[in-house]
Amino acid sequence: ITGKVRDLNTQEALVGVSGIIEGSDPLIGVSTDLDGSYKITAPTGSYTLKASFIGYNELKKFNIVLTSG
Repeated sequence: ITGKVRDLNTQEALVGVSGIIEGSDPLIGVSTDLDGSYKITAPTGSYTLKASFIGYNELKKFNIVLTSG
């Protein structure tokens, strides 16, 4: 799973946003880098990705499906 996190209004990259795959055991998570990018490696399956950052509302993306290949 890859992507970039930006402020909705300013389009500025958000550095240090925490992202986790909910329910993963052990926990699979990441923080965004200096340009707001992230990459999470996970096995095939269907996931909910949760992002959180101080001063912003938490965001969840449901039913992210990863397939092999």
